[in-house]
Amino acid sequence: MGNPNVGPVGGWETHTCIETSKEVLESYIEDDNRWAIELKEEGKVIGSIMLYPDENRGRYYAKSINYYLSEEYWNKGYMTEDIKRVITYVFEEMNIDLLSAFHIPNNSNSKRVLE
Repeated sequence: MGNPNVGPVGGWETHTCIETSKEVLESYIEDDNRWAIELKEEGKVIGSIMLYPDENRGRYYAKSINYYLSEEYWNKGYMTEDIKRVITYVFEEMNIDLLSAFHIPNNSNSKRVLE
C-alpha cells in the first residue's frame, strides 16, 4: 500500500505510514465482501478484491467490483484469474442481477483485466 505505482492508479493515495496500512487491513478483515489474493505456496497476500453495492442500477440487485494487486505481480494473469472466479461466485452464489466495474482512465493494466 506504500507503493506509489499502485495507489494512484487505483484511485487512492499511497500510504505513508504503517499505521494507516494497519487500519486499512483491519477494515478489510472485518468486511465480508472483500477477499485477499494470496499466493498459497508462499502464504503471501498480494492483493485484494472487493464488492460493494452499486446504487446506480435502479431495481436491480447490483454490485460493483474493485481490485488491486502488488506491482511485482502485474501482467502475470493473477488478477484476471481471480476476477473470473469472483464473477462466477457473484452470479451463481449471490444471485446478483448485474456486476459493474470501471478503471481509472490511465490504468491500462486494469483495463486489460476488464477486457
